[in-house]
Amino acid sequence: EWPRTVVIDPHLSKAHAIGFYATDFDSCPVIVDEAQAMGDMFNVADVICTKYENHGLDPIYYLTTKGSCIIDTFAKVPSSLRTRTPMLQELREGFEKRLGPRGREIRIRLCEKPPILDRVLYLKRMLNTFVPILAQPGKERPWLTVGAHCTQHIFELGHAEFDDNGQRRDENDDFINCFEYYLAAGLSSEPGADEIWRPTRQGRLVAR
Repeated sequence: EWPRTVVIDPHLSKAHAIGFYATDFDSCPVIVDEAQAMGDMFNVADVICTKYENHGLDPIYYLTTKGSCIIDTFAKVPSSLRTRTPMLQELREGFEKRLGPRGREIRIRLCEKPPILDRVLYLKRMLNTFVPILAQPGKERPWLTVGAHCTQHIFELGHAEFDDNGQRRDENDDFINCFEYYLAAGLSSEPGADEIWRPTRQGRLVAR
């Protein structure tokens, strides 16, 4: 079962929520596209809750009852950014303000982005083919096709992955980058998931 995770990336001088991953029905990943929040982490908490609501999901249920956590990922944080402790406090206060006392139940965890150049390149090569962790038997590309709503089966998401001419638009795409960091951090509950994303295993995995 997929870990129910919110990924936050304080990027340069502003904090923004890049995407969230949750489990909806079976083991189907819910992936939501980029949402930016200007200013402080209070706004980030608000954006996350709004995203859940816009997709017909109860933020309190998915962020508390379902055991979600928030992962604040960053590498070299500029000195202009607030330190981790104030950011963590602002996130907690933001969720409490938006969700009430239940907002205090949300677990927030911070982690560092590891060096992931090889895995970034690997994921970009895999985006238009078979993605082992994301695919169910006999299914391909469960999260890449543009769609509007989540279903009880493998659903599609409304991220602008391709332009009107069918061309890829992922260069410097923060959502894709965030997803890469998520995978590279080894956060999946799937045994050996971190190994799956090593470029040296790409050929064998795709061939299966």
